Amino acid sequence: MPFRKVEIFIANKFIGRRKSSGRSRPVIRISIAAIAISTSVMILTAAVVKGFKKEITEKVIGFGAHINVGYYSNQQSYESVPLEKSGEIESMAGHNNIRHVQAYVTNPGILKNGTTIQANVLKGVDNNFDWSFFSEHLVSGNLDSGLTNGILISSKTANELEVETGEKILLYFIQDPPRVRKLKIVGIYESGFSQFDNLMAFVDMKLLQTINGWNENQYSGYVLFVDDFNRLQESSNEVYNQIPNDLDANSVYELFPDIFNWLELQDMNYFIILTLMILVAAINSISSLVIMILEKTQSIGVLKTLGSSNWNIKRIFIYQGGYLLLIGLFWGNLTGIGLCLLQREFKIIELPVESYYLSSVPIQLEFTDIFFINLGAFTLCSLALILPSHLISKIVIAKVIKFD
Repeated sequence: MPFRKVEIFIANKFIGRRKSSGRSRPVIRISIAAIAISTSVMILTAAVVKGFKKEITEKVIGFGAHINVGYYSNQQSYESVPLEKSGEIESMAGHNNIRHVQAYVTNPGILKNGTTIQANVLKGVDNNFDWSFFSEHLVSGNLDSGLTNGILISSKTANELEVETGEKILLYFIQDPPRVRKLKIVGIYESGFSQFDNLMAFVDMKLLQTINGWNENQYSGYVLFVDDFNRLQESSNEVYNQIPNDLDANSVYELFPDIFNWLELQDMNYFIILTLMILVAAINSISSLVIMILEKTQSIGVLKTLGSSNWNIKRIFIYQGGYLLLIGLFWGNLTGIGLCLLQREFKIIELPVESYYLSSVPIQLEFTDIFFINLGAFTLCSLALILPSHLISKIVIAKVIKFD
């Protein structure tokens, strides 16, 4: 019988005996549990961090798009200098990773119901506007008929003004003299992103163009959406190089740097947790192997007497350690993936929207993350098992036989 098969055979015998008895049994169970917990924590952390980044990014893009093009002054203020319709910008759709282009107009305004007022930034859009994000976060009403003589407000604004879908509301424009329009509330949205919900309302673009004294071919700017988000900055730079010198193009990263810098910190937290959990799994693997070696000193002495080399015996115990590691990884995957699926489907753990911009812990479970977590944990812990196996070379046959 080849040496490798003999080693696996002996390792299986040791494992079989340990299942039924052995002083090391409780410690090994604790080690397996620690490996399982570490694995499940790594899977949960990866799913939560990726889910959190995805949800927040989608919300920011829902309000601000991927790339914003306008005059330099318009990027810093909601009161805009008119930008003439640009066939050059509109023709970018379908080229160089640009999926969609749409114009917009912004203007500050004050909403009033009875004696209650609420300051808002009004964003005027036309029939070309992509409503998919707001349709997902619509609390009441519908957007099928557009915003002609209507307005879309947030649930925060609706609660402040004590209004509901279908009711009329007064909209005041800060001009001299002030101008007022009565609009019907066609929908109420709630994104959970208070930074925008407290501020943004949506109306028909033609209304703001009329109020500003602009014609139908004058806008505050354009927003562009990309196909491949990973190429966003590259696409933003390409757009910037193609537009006139008096215009500016900013990606969503540049428009909201604080938010994305904050999200980048989550990656650091993820790698810290990943490192700590792999360290915990490795230490427990080493501990269990040391205990197994100490418990089998007599057997090691017998194997040496029969002519087995130190390396042959080391492999027997490394196989045992690897087997226990696989058991821990199995239960860790089962627990981690199971908890992720439960949270994704039933939203068990809720969050304060005011602090986290989300109502529940988000989950984005990806096979590649699970694969690399398992591969990394198994590889590093297996390498760690080599260290305690060197104890075998320290065992002296004469002392073991004498002790026996």
